[in-house]
Amino acid sequence: MSDIELGIKVELKAEEAVIHETLERIGVVDDRNKVIYPSCYLRKLENDEYAIVHFKELFVLQNKPSTFNKLDDLRRSTIAFFLQKWGLISVYHPEDIQRILTKKIDVVSHKDKREYKVVHKFKHNR
Repeated sequence: MSDIELGIKVELKAEEAVIHETLERIGVVDDRNKVIYPSCYLRKLENDEYAIVHFKELFVLQNKPSTFNKLDDLRRSTIAFFLQKWGLISVYHPEDIQRILTKKIDVVSHKDKREYKVVHKFKHNR
């Protein structure tokens, strides 16, 4: 997989830092232990382009095995859908977010984030 094949290509409509921070609050949330496991990241591609990528896709860049599957693909599409709905990004190819999850995606509110520890399953360098 090359960078271009990873994730959903997007145009930023908000500051990069805002999108990174928002993505840190979306994923698998353990409310009992106050932990957030972010599902997706904003990855800068060549030519100043960006993509929303699932953390399991990023393992490929480190030559590690990945278990990225259809559910992960739908989770990534759903997160990109909401980022676009919230006016933070614009998806280049709308068909990339046509199929989304019908079940709940966990999002910790900005005001509650400081109560949680963010645990990354992928070491991501912005």
